[in-house]
Amino acid sequence: MQVDPLLVNADAACEMLSISRSFFYEQISSKRIPAPIKLNRKSLWSVESLKEWVNAEASKVRG
Repeated sequence: MQVDPLLVNADAACEMLSISRSFFYEQISSKRIPAPIKLNRKSLWSVESLKEWVNAEASKVRG
């Protein structure tokens, strides 16, 4: 049984979104992508919040 991750690091998030790491961090700086969850020294992003961001951006394009 495969379990999908709830949280991903920046590299995995960029791969999931098919965007560069620099663009990813630009979007975070401009508060378009939610800030990470900090666990110890790791920065992790919720897969659900990334999906919500994609849906919100897609709806802007559709009008």
